[in-house]
Amino acid sequence: MAKLVTRREARNRRLKFQIFAGMFDFLGTLAGVLVILACIVLLNSLITWIIADGKSTFATLFEMISDAIITPQ
Repeated sequence: MAKLVTRREARNRRLKFQIFAGMFDFLGTLAGVLVILACIVLLNSLITWIIADGKSTFATLFEMISDAIITPQ
């Protein structure tokens, strides 16, 4: 036999589910923001590394070119 539920019990149960849904929405949003911040930090690190590596690579390349063009006496 099915259990009978009063309107008050149904309202209280619905309110609990709404509270839990709100908490999970908040936690999901917070986790999303943390993932976005982590991605920004990683991209910043990658760009910094690319710039530093590019400078050292091109410095070596320019040094090789200038050594080939300018002959020492």
